Amino acid sequence: MTSVIRSEISEFAKTVKVGDVVGIYEQPWGDRMIYSDTVKRVTPTGRIVLENGAVFNPDGFKRCQVYRNRFIGAVKK
Repeated sequence: MTSVIRSEISEFAKTVKVGDVVGIYEQPWGDRMIYSDTVKRVTPTGRIVLENGAVFNPDGFKRCQVYRNRFIGAVKK
């Protein structure tokens, strides 16, 4: 993943608010949304907590497996 795309994801993560619906994407298929969920809260440290309990780092990424990352983004229809 290029730093340009990573920076776009990080910028999006900074704009997320409680109640927003976000798409969850997984590398290496960054253009394919796996599911969507609602933001339950944003912690004081910037972590993003979804209704299903998933927690994403302030940069919008979550380490899931050794070779795959999940990240949040705008919901694609």
